[in-house]
Amino acid sequence: MSEINEPHVAARKRHLLACDDNLCAAILLNEFVYDFGIDGFYEEPLERRTYTHAGIRSNIFSLFSLEEVNQTLLFLMKKSYINATWNDSTLDGVESTPFEERRFTVVVHWQKIEEACEPYYVAIRDQRAKEEAERQARLDEEEANKPPPPPPLSPGEQERLRHMAIRERERERVEQHLNRAKGVSLPATLTIEEWLETLDYYEWKCAYCGGSFELLEHFIPLSHYGGTTRSNCVPACHGCNGVKQSWHPSRIPLSKHTKTKKVRENIEHVQRYLAQFQEEGGTA
Repeated sequence: MSEINEPHVAARKRHLLACDDNLCAAILLNEFVYDFGIDGFYEEPLERRTYTHAGIRSNIFSLFSLEEVNQTLLFLMKKSYINATWNDSTLDGVESTPFEERRFTVVVHWQKIEEACEPYYVAIRDQRAKEEAERQARLDEEEANKPPPPPPLSPGEQERLRHMAIRERERERVEQHLNRAKGVSLPATLTIEEWLETLDYYEWKCAYCGGSFELLEHFIPLSHYGGTTRSNCVPACHGCNGVKQSWHPSRIPLSKHTKTKKVRENIEHVQRYLAQFQEEGGTA
């Protein structure tokens, strides 16, 4: 219920119930309740407060006449929700203070008010309990209608799926480099099976330094007319690939850098491995 989160709305409704649907009485009672701090506006509720008829009428936006306000005060006293004492001012037996300016002191019997509002609280609690029961029933139904979870994969199936994922990743890698070679009219014949065999040969490590395999590297760069073929592709790490750049393997500059030394030391080994796949009379 939205009113649960709107305390002022809820207060007016419960006070209307406590006042037998008397709108003026409900509004005035609501004014007293908040004015006295009974609903927590102050640390300690006020015990009594003094008003005038005109002042209290103004507080409730002048919705009712002075006579209606006066009758309502009597109604609330009859209900034992408040006690009001008028402070008469007379001169030679004649009342000297205008009616609207007459002052009166109010004491609110807030416990009596709470007792009168109890049916409203009961209705709210019942509504909340009903909504919670309905919510839990929906959750239980959803839980009951959930499909059973799939059985856990066997170690063999997990391994098979892992290999499938790896194969798909490498297939996409090979396809990308085949397209690069085709784009510059160079040989593009490397198959996924040939590439996987090359990876197995180098134990899925960099062909030059034995570090992590991170990319497919053209032994003879595309800029030197090397194609994407089995006789020209090896696994490499980013560091060694950065050393080779677009240099021809026979022209890599001398350097004291560790990666450069590793690449130069293993150029001949990689070349011998790739040479066995060159077609007779063919090129890389």
